[in-house]
Amino acid sequence: MGIYSGHDNALFINKDHVLYSADTAPEEMKAFACYTDDRSTLVHELFHWKDAEEYRQKFGTIDPNDPSAYNKYVDEMCRKRIDKALKKGYNVSEISPYALEKLMQDDHTEPYTEYRTRKLLEGR
Repeated sequence: MGIYSGHDNALFINKDHVLYSADTAPEEMKAFACYTDDRSTLVHELFHWKDAEEYRQKFGTIDPNDPSAYNKYVDEMCRKRIDKALKKGYNVSEISPYALEKLMQDDHTEPYTEYRTRKLLEGR
């Protein structure tokens, strides 16, 4: 649907996945948080941008040849925050099927980004 590249500081969006109405949401969007809101892909990817900006402010550039330090930093930050929400009783399966799938794969960046997307767009 969209991709944010931290080391390039570039956002790539498939226009078919950001220009639709709630009634015409693409079928593949149903796996994501707030899929009936056509802003959801942009919001999701902009949260990735925000995380990369935070990293750059603390540590400088993201090495395009070895982004492992950046990836580790972002995953650990997201792990702490999604764990905190889980301890408070938040159910990841209520965020989106994609968030749950990624959490089961030990990826914390995507579930936390989906959580923030839902929280911003729905206030939950």
